[in-house]
Amino acid sequence: MSAQDYWVRQDPAKPLYEDLLWSRPENKMQAGKLLIVGGSSDNFKAINGAYIAAKQAGVGACKVYLPDSLEKALSNVLDDGFYGPSNLSGGFSRQALGQLLDLSVWADGVLLAGEFGKNSETTVFIESFLDKYKGLLVLANDSIDLILNQMDQIIFRPKTILVADLSRLQKAGLASKLSIAFKSTSGLMQLIQALHELTARVNLAVLTYHLNSYVVSFSGQVSSTKTPSEIDWQTSSAAKAAVWSIQNSNNLFKAVTTSII
Repeated sequence: MSAQDYWVRQDPAKPLYEDLLWSRPENKMQAGKLLIVGGSSDNFKAINGAYIAAKQAGVGACKVYLPDSLEKALSNVLDDGFYGPSNLSGGFSRQALGQLLDLSVWADGVLLAGEFGKNSETTVFIESFLDKYKGLLVLANDSIDLILNQMDQIIFRPKTILVADLSRLQKAGLASKLSIAFKSTSGLMQLIQALHELTARVNLAVLTYHLNSYVVSFSGQVSSTKTPSEIDWQTSSAAKAAVWSIQNSNNLFKAVTTSII
């Protein structure tokens, strides 16, 4: 199969799928509900960035779930914050699982935005959540590191979007045992072919950035958009991808591709 059969290029000044723009919800009640999860101790930059990006992307409603180690610092500045039990390291403890599951019932999608820390109890908390949560899921930053042991299951999970640089994409590829290599030395066409081969075999959608281009892949399709990356692009791109995917849940490829514009 030629790359021209599965690869499309998007002009950053003109979205490929304009129908998604014209059909966007006209009021907040119809614009979807997003739950953003992450943070540990004094680390909440990614959470704040994701919250701002989701609002700018036009989400209808947004809630943020953080460990209560951050409550003193953020309770007066984050109106949509909810706080769960934390462990001694300042990350989520296993006791936070029930509250997170309750909040996920409210949401149309969940973004694991990162900065969870490296505590083993927090890893168990995330793994347990993913065993039970079946809705739209976006993974970014160090949330990907925490679920590498589950990657064999994650890649076949419906409505799941991985937003990762090539380093984390390589770790995910190795953990999935699918023998598809992602290298920082790859050319753009090599990356496009590798993503095509990966997503043709699994349910996962992928958004990455390489050689001045955002690259999206889902169900064997690939799009590239040549444009400078944003600062902390993984956080902002994950939030925008989550919002657009909530609003267009039946076509992740078009939704994530359009979210870049």
